[in-house]
Amino acid sequence: MKWFIVCCYSILTLLALTLGQIFIRELLPFPFNQINAIYGVSAWLIIIYGDNRPLWLTLTSSILLGFFSSAPFGAHSFVLISSLAVFSWLLGSVFANLSTSIVALSGGLACLAYRLIWIFLMIILNLNREPLVFSLGLFQNWMSEILLSTMLLVLLYFFSTHFIKRLKPHYIDLRRSPTV
Repeated sequence: MKWFIVCCYSILTLLALTLGQIFIRELLPFPFNQINAIYGVSAWLIIIYGDNRPLWLTLTSSILLGFFSSAPFGAHSFVLISSLAVFSWLLGSVFANLSTSIVALSGGLACLAYRLIWIFLMIILNLNREPLVFSLGLFQNWMSEILLSTMLLVLLYFFSTHFIKRLKPHYIDLRRSPTV
């Protein structure tokens, strides 16, 4: 029975991530349609669970979104999983604590890594050999994506630390109990 509940929860989370990303991209006005909701929510889930289990939901959701993208199939999946691996590595190995500023810095750096990996992948996968054009407007869109996606992650982290685990001395982690 527990397995069934976990499967239902995973499927509902997957649908919510995918539909949320489509809703944000298609229905919100300009600066807000640049939010990468899958990145923000997946990074938040990595913080909450303390391991890389949310990467499986992210992979499935990004594969579903690949059907709606004009990019080569699997490109978004590869870039998203790579940037979330960078995020997980930054939080686990480089930075020692999970303060709001460290989460913001890690989220921003990993989102920047997302865009850098995307540029590198598009240069490699330039199948029709046309020159890639990088304009100022494109970089402004990418910077707004980095800023807004990082803000989404910080807001999710802030609300979860202050409302779910209110005034607890330990970090958010569903697997750990408070140490005395």
